[in-house]
Amino acid sequence: MKQNKKGFTLIELLAVIVILAVIALIATPLIMNVINDAKRSSIRDSAYGILRAAETYFAQEQIDDPTYKGETFDIMTDKKLALKGTRYSGKVMVNANGDSAIAINEDGYCYYKGVHESKVHMTKGLLKCDLDMANNMIKNGYGEYGDNTNFKSFTYQDGVFKRTGSSSKTLFSDELIPIDINKKYEIKATIKTSDPNARYYMGIAEYDVDKKFILAHYVKYIDNTLTTLKQDLKNGDTVVYLDNITNWTLQEYSMTTGINRGFIFWNYKDNTGKTYEPETYSRNTWLNLYEFSNINKQNHTITLNEPWDKGTIKKDTKVSQSMGGNYYNYGLLNSSKYGSKVSTSFQTFQNMVHGIQTDNGKFTSEFDDTKFRPATKYIQFVLLDNYNKDPNVTTEIKDIVIREVAE
Repeated sequence: MKQNKKGFTLIELLAVIVILAVIALIATPLIMNVINDAKRSSIRDSAYGILRAAETYFAQEQIDDPTYKGETFDIMTDKKLALKGTRYSGKVMVNANGDSAIAINEDGYCYYKGVHESKVHMTKGLLKCDLDMANNMIKNGYGEYGDNTNFKSFTYQDGVFKRTGSSSKTLFSDELIPIDINKKYEIKATIKTSDPNARYYMGIAEYDVDKKFILAHYVKYIDNTLTTLKQDLKNGDTVVYLDNITNWTLQEYSMTTGINRGFIFWNYKDNTGKTYEPETYSRNTWLNLYEFSNINKQNHTITLNEPWDKGTIKKDTKVSQSMGGNYYNYGLLNSSKYGSKVSTSFQTFQNMVHGIQTDNGKFTSEFDDTKFRPATKYIQFVLLDNYNKDPNVTTEIKDIVIREVAE
């Protein structure tokens, strides 16, 4: 019996080869992505292991020597931490508080964690990847992203943020930074100008737990004016009845008309349900409501310029005479009420901020720039550029730093 043996034709073989090639083209990048993802995940896991090794070393050293303040270790060459496995290019450090930070630069990716964080981040293509960058709480403060990320008010070129103009403008970083007012922070920036006569203010803006900006008159008041409402203050009322206004001032604050002719009611409740203590923080503040001639210290009443329309304020609510002040914490640049001049060469300015400002009852618009305003939970870098509106001024700023520092 004759057998019919038939093989593949050349066309069929070519078709199979083409199909396999297409499958390989599709599968290879997917497989490589899986391999690379696994590698990056392994490096990040290693970073956590290195951090634990550094923290363990710190704890052991402190047992032997309580004065030990921590140190920085080179991951590639260090022998103290007894690291096992693959070594990476980077550094890990532990500060005097036992807080750790790491920065690893591997295959175009930066793996980093600052002392104020718990998570190791992984970002591709950063121009700067070191402990300074890792510990900087303000994203792209060193221009490490190579663009104006987090600084949309500026243009970007070669690690420098710029603005050119003839007007005055308040410029902010884009993202709010969570902080703990019980900790200490370094605020720092390097700036230069094309016009030595241009003037600037520079520092931070402060926000509460609801990310609402804390204006000066939400925390400022006049000392020794704390009193209570004697009866409800309702819409349509023109007279405010108070318990005792003997110490209320009849002097206009010269800097801004009307800021001390108002009320700050100490009954503000934020969105978490917290009600703030008197003489701390309240957004229930209204200015320029009456004339000093309408303060009657004998009857302890104040006659308003217009009928009350802010809603009912209950009897026995604590209240003080209002006051105002600087919009922002200008701890970096603020030499006078007209702003500060800066050099035509890069110059670095620094401020340390720690704790809460408590003496907010002074008859002045000034704040202690080394303290946070009460209720501060978030901060934001701010620059008041070309305050005196000189023509065609180019401002350049770089190395913008907000970082937690050990006590």
